[in-house]
Amino acid sequence: SLKDESGLLPSLRIVQEPRGLDLIRKATAATGQGHLAAMKAVRPGMTEGELKAIMETAFRAAGGTGLSYDSIVGTGRNAASLHYTHGGGVIGANDLILIDAAASVGGYASDITRTFPASGTFTPRQRADYDLVLAAQAAAVAKLKAGDYYEDLQEAAKDVFRKVGRIDDFYHGLGHFVGLDVHDPGDYMKPLPAGSVITMEPGLYVQSQNYGIRIEDLYLVTATGNERLSEGIPRTVAEIEAAMAR
Repeated sequence: SLKDESGLLPSLRIVQEPRGLDLIRKATAATGQGHLAAMKAVRPGMTEGELKAIMETAFRAAGGTGLSYDSIVGTGRNAASLHYTHGGGVIGANDLILIDAAASVGGYASDITRTFPASGTFTPRQRADYDLVLAAQAAAVAKLKAGDYYEDLQEAAKDVFRKVGRIDDFYHGLGHFVGLDVHDPGDYMKPLPAGSVITMEPGLYVQSQNYGIRIEDLYLVTATGNERLSEGIPRTVAEIEAAMAR
């Protein structure tokens, strides 16, 4: 007789063993160096492709052995396109730049997104919207631990946007599992198991005003809570502005 066991491998891949987790940590460390290099190097007038090359060179210099996926570097309106990869846009002085890119190490992926101002300083409107996205991420992360459900995390993030009437500007999923693949297999209808690695990536996208904001971090789910694997990559407004000033 035949029995459908197509769920077996995804169930095994959802929990990372120590060797795999070590490679994800190394990939994330290399990724952080690339994002930091981009923040320090960006100048109005550069193309997205030029900034992408600087970042990916830093990935390799920091120990990255490949890319987890095609790097996304979007400036201005391009940042509001979720899977934008063209790279020909010219960075404007008042633009926000969204970079969704990550190194891989030993076949294991990472996945990080940062959004920062080309000028090095957020405008008041940019700061307000950025802090709103960060608050949505924090609301979801506060619920992130083994035994919780992905749907509850997503609703926690959405509630932050709903309260200020911005839910229509957030139109993708909150996160996904990461492992051997950047979108690794896993059952989102079951409680999150300890040892799984997942992204939390809320965003706001307003093409009519030529900007998009996404903040994406990588988390290890633990029995009592979670660990941000992307710790140390500038994330708050103050951290980003300080990194760019250097």
